[in-house]
Amino acid sequence: MHIGKRGSAALAALLLTPLTALAASAYTATLTLASPSPSVGGTDKATLKLANTGTAPAAAGLFIGMPSGFSASGLTSTCGGTLTDDGTSRIALSGMTVPAGGTCTLGFTLGVPPVAALPPAGARSFTITADTAAGLATLTAATAPTLSGFLGSTPGLYSDTSFPSTVRSVGTLDLFITPATDPGPNSNVFWSNQIGSLNGYTGLQSTELVSASEGVGKQFLFSLWGATAAKPGTPASAGIGAGSYCTVSGSATDGSAGAQCRYRYEWHAGHTYRFRVTPDTSQGPGWFKSNVTDVTNGTTGDSFDIGSIYVGTTQTQVPVGWISQWVEYFDWNSSRTSCASIAHTDAQFSIRAYDAIGNAVPVPAPSVTVNKSCPASYANASQANGVATLIGGPQQSAAGLVKSSGACLTASGGLADGSVATLGTCPTLASVRASGGTHFNPQLWVVAGDGTLQTKYSYCLTAQAPGSTSGALLRTCVPGTASQQWQVKAGTLPGTAQLVSQATGRCLAPAGGALTLQACSAATAVWRTPGKSFAY
Repeated sequence: MHIGKRGSAALAALLLTPLTALAASAYTATLTLASPSPSVGGTDKATLKLANTGTAPAAAGLFIGMPSGFSASGLTSTCGGTLTDDGTSRIALSGMTVPAGGTCTLGFTLGVPPVAALPPAGARSFTITADTAAGLATLTAATAPTLSGFLGSTPGLYSDTSFPSTVRSVGTLDLFITPATDPGPNSNVFWSNQIGSLNGYTGLQSTELVSASEGVGKQFLFSLWGATAAKPGTPASAGIGAGSYCTVSGSATDGSAGAQCRYRYEWHAGHTYRFRVTPDTSQGPGWFKSNVTDVTNGTTGDSFDIGSIYVGTTQTQVPVGWISQWVEYFDWNSSRTSCASIAHTDAQFSIRAYDAIGNAVPVPAPSVTVNKSCPASYANASQANGVATLIGGPQQSAAGLVKSSGACLTASGGLADGSVATLGTCPTLASVRASGGTHFNPQLWVVAGDGTLQTKYSYCLTAQAPGSTSGALLRTCVPGTASQQWQVKAGTLPGTAQLVSQATGRCLAPAGGALTLQACSAATAVWRTPGKSFAY
């Protein structure tokens, strides 16, 4: 066969071309997040998978756009490479080669912005775009997530006990909780006993609730997931609290299918409450009851049954495997909750168990842990002699009242940016029991360990310039902002204090029916601020 000059040149070019250039050099990228709803001010883990279905290695380079306020660091990679955060919510990834027919997995840590810098709804998507520099493979497809929202950042504290394999059930399970302090009437703290083998929990909460159907008081709970029936315990007619109220299936307040019984009762800080879980023999196999008794100092005080729940089995003893006693701030479900906005809580937990004829069953010592949603300074867990002490917000105060001459510091416009700080009528136990703790959010303040004075949902008392018509407003807390820093400085009279603005050096105090910033003196030491336990 004759090959002309033009054909000879083409053949020579073909023979001299590297084989890798003839193969399609392309890859795909998929970004996933550990949580589609990360915690504000915290971190989230991101994983980027690069896949090459071609027959030639693919030199990869790309950019990841992040929602505003996010940052990235700490690259790990199976294929090398470099991560660069340009400071404008964009990452550049370079220096990676995806093997032919193979994959690369890259991981990095996302920094989630604080409350004040969260991106708005509609602007919470990640994007992946190709670096089009010469020599890089083609990015043929990319998938990136959109955040579904944000969770608050709160500490979680746990005391976990595992029974040996030789003990699978007991006749009586006693779970003790002593709330040493009261975090406040709308602090949303839950002290709970979770029984793994029974698939549920029983415990008490801090918030004052009021409703026509369930009455008034702080809430005690007994809830079992997957349960199919429930019967109320002690009625209101017994004169101990508001009486028992039960629901079945999705009507449980935790939103889970199952059964839940609730009981409103005014518990007292410093008292020990025994939650006794037993089979309810009056109802038959598969029924379990939670009874609460005040056993402070070894005495027997008020006692009531939260209720009985049927789990659909023939069990006649309480199953045990692992038990977790824990502290939860359930304001984690608000994206405006930060570690610095939580109230102080201090509680002790312990467990005892007995067999069917009343003999004590040995209970192993618990192990205590703290989650990593907040810096270590926001939680403290310890145990000694089988008693766990779980402290949330060691440097925080209760969510309480800031008082001056019988009036209370109040965000006059409610919890909103720009709400003016004034003095208003203080809540009382009677008014809180009439309206519920939530109604008084504008008057419940935490003296925070970071130097701020803030309400629920991260609104900080913010000093205004001297001479302004109002001395302070509510503004969304921004970490490190000078105008939101306050010193609670003890006055000369016992129990009194000054509120000193660190930005101005002046003191917030009443003047002519308003609160203004004034030169600090003995006359401005007019405040009583919250301590570790709430008080009216």
